[in-house]
Amino acid sequence: MNGPLADLAAPTGKPATPQGANRLDHPPKPRFALAIGIVGHRLKHWDDAKGTDGRPLRTEHLQKIAGDVHLALKAIKSAAIQAYRDHESLFDDTADAKQRAPELTLVSALADGADTIAAKAALGLGYALDAPLPFAEAEYENDFSSDAVDEHTPLRDFRVLVEKARSVLQLPGRRRTAVETKEQGDLKENRAYEAVGLTVLSQADILLAVWDGKLSRGRGGTAEMVAEAARAGIPIVLIDANAAKPIELRWRGLMLTPAPIVAFDDLPSATLDASIYRVLDELARPPSAPEEHKSLALWFNEIARCVNYRIGYPLLTTFLFARSVKVSDIVPRRASELADGYVRASAPVVDPNRPQDIAWLSEAYGWADAIGIHFAQIFRSAFVMNFMFAALAVVAGSASVLMTAEDSLWRLAPVTVEIILIIFVVLNTILAYRLRWHHRWVEAREVAERLRVALPLWTLGLRTAFFPGEEPTSTGWYARALVRAQGMRAGDLNTDSLAAERSVLLRLLISQCDYNHANAGRMHWMERGLEYVGYSLLGATLAVAFVHFFEVSLAEPPVQNLPVRFLPPREVIIWLSAALPALATASYGIRLIGDFEGVFQRADRTHRQLNQLIVAIQQDPPDFSLMRARARSAADAMLGDVASWRLSAESRGLAVPG
Repeated sequence: MNGPLADLAAPTGKPATPQGANRLDHPPKPRFALAIGIVGHRLKHWDDAKGTDGRPLRTEHLQKIAGDVHLALKAIKSAAIQAYRDHESLFDDTADAKQRAPELTLVSALADGADTIAAKAALGLGYALDAPLPFAEAEYENDFSSDAVDEHTPLRDFRVLVEKARSVLQLPGRRRTAVETKEQGDLKENRAYEAVGLTVLSQADILLAVWDGKLSRGRGGTAEMVAEAARAGIPIVLIDANAAKPIELRWRGLMLTPAPIVAFDDLPSATLDASIYRVLDELARPPSAPEEHKSLALWFNEIARCVNYRIGYPLLTTFLFARSVKVSDIVPRRASELADGYVRASAPVVDPNRPQDIAWLSEAYGWADAIGIHFAQIFRSAFVMNFMFAALAVVAGSASVLMTAEDSLWRLAPVTVEIILIIFVVLNTILAYRLRWHHRWVEAREVAERLRVALPLWTLGLRTAFFPGEEPTSTGWYARALVRAQGMRAGDLNTDSLAAERSVLLRLLISQCDYNHANAGRMHWMERGLEYVGYSLLGATLAVAFVHFFEVSLAEPPVQNLPVRFLPPREVIIWLSAALPALATASYGIRLIGDFEGVFQRADRTHRQLNQLIVAIQQDPPDFSLMRARARSAADAMLGDVASWRLSAESRGLAVPG
């Protein structure tokens, strides 16, 4: 089924509050959402524009720029509609979502000039409007003139646009105080403009830049933001502020094999009409690898599990006194419960009575966490049972030496049990491979962790950093699509010295620090426990070997007639000589696949990293840019741990022991 007709005046913006999951019985499909950021010069930039004959060109230039902005946004929307149609099956298939797709948003600081021009054009084309402001709204109004300029009043236009915005985020910028010098005041204001510019870039999938191509005139200026976008790999639609050049696209993705070019001047360029669909397609399409397509299809068809019958791994942790079997090991927590925990972690930034305000992130997190927990236990129990049953097959098979002629009724029992156990191991391995237990655990866990770190960044008006262009993994594609669907938060960061946002960040870090500390201890205990079990079994094997040696020696002249009643029968010795090493090998195999030592090392390292961040944040002054930097550092540390864990876990799949 195709998407909506390409009516360029049709509304595409999202509702004021995200509607969250679209299918109660499966993980939510994201909505097709993209954000276009706008940076550019203020009105005063064109005050001195004159032609060769001295004629003022301000009005003429602004009209040309407004027309170019409209054309660029119109072209982006047309390409987005086509990209949605090409990948429609991957996105929310509810009637409301299909009607609104593609959901396009303009992110604008609403400064007079380029920001306001773009905002008006976007609203006229059906875009939603998100407005991060560098100061509190009342303070920011001082930047706008109340006098009419070209039949428009900047202050009135600003107020109208704020009213029409879907989301307004007031950043805690500061002005010069009476006791500060002009240089000190300018620095504070420039930091505020830089912060709002970086917010626009963080939210943007494509950047619209109205720029004259000249070097930066100050911190947070248009040139600086364009340079930062180039470094981040964001596609840049360049509109000449001098109204002399056609619209062009600058993007590293235009190369046949993209390279990490960081300088704007080095980026390849193309005309907008010829290249904009390629940009939208790369931003929307899933990874091209067939394996990643298979993972997405499997993900969207996951279902909730009420019971987990495989408790081999919880039984192992209980046997090693690392952790007792819990009710949740058998009756797992529902995705909705885990989503509620995510909402509670976002308080007080998000009202717990309004979970819909963060529904796109929370509901997908609940599903990912539930699925990850389920398949972690399934896979771990599978490899524990594989090694144990393989060892027990040897124990059972070798027990046939204990049978005598009088045991004719039971002589086939050992080999029968051995065959049954081997069949179980083979079928268990085939089932794990066919149902992708390992991959489903790893991928669900990665999605959950990506969405976990997205929370404190979202409260600070930022997005998680993603791969520019086409995402190489299904997990990255899905998480990025959900963050886009969530959109920029609304709120005022000028109240309580960022206490609410700080509490969300600290709560996340403390909970993850505590978890990693406990997990490191548990994994270390299990590693040592299995190691001691292996040593004990090998020691017992050595003792049996000595007994066997002694028993054989007693059968040789001249001591063959000495009494040997204190020794076990030779058959028992032979059986133990086979059974004990098999059990020792099983304990080693469980250690190897479980990677308990590796998990311990990574969890301990992450615990120490996060603990250092917690101490630093608790000592930091309430500085907005610093808190953002800390949140980025926390995300890097946690996602770095996930990447390291995934690399290790993917090399330890389930296989038939042997």
